[in-house]
This record gives sequence, structure tokens and C-alpha cells, in this order.
Amino acid sequence: MGDNQKDCKILFKIEADLLSKYKSLCDKNGYDMSKRLRKFIEYEIVVSNSDLNLIKELDRLVNKI
Repeated sequence: MGDNQKDCKILFKIEADLLSKYKSLCDKNGYDMSKRLRKFIEYEIVVSNSDLNLIKELDRLVNKI
């Protein structure tokens, strides 16, 4: 983020089991949770500029597995 921008916080509820699994995923892949979520948000914004819905694409990929 640029020097002139202020950091903001986001708060949401998540089930304890899901949180635990996500923490493990983040640890395994070398990102802390905050950075990983921030990167996902950034990528989703970039992808949305090309009229691609990232969530729908992820759903499509997961359903292939």
C-alpha cells in the first residue's frame, strides 16, 4: 500500500474448524493469514477488471477435483 493510504481492518466471523484449517494452509504456503487474504483481495480486483468472476472460477475448479 502507498504511503498516503491508511490501513483499514476488516472483521468477519468464521467457524473455528475452518479457521484452524486456513491457518495450517497459510503456514504450509509461507504466508501469514493477513497477507494471504490481502493478496486474494488484490487478485480478485485485478481479475474482476477482465470480467472474470474469481469465486465462480474457483468453484468450477474445485468441482472438477
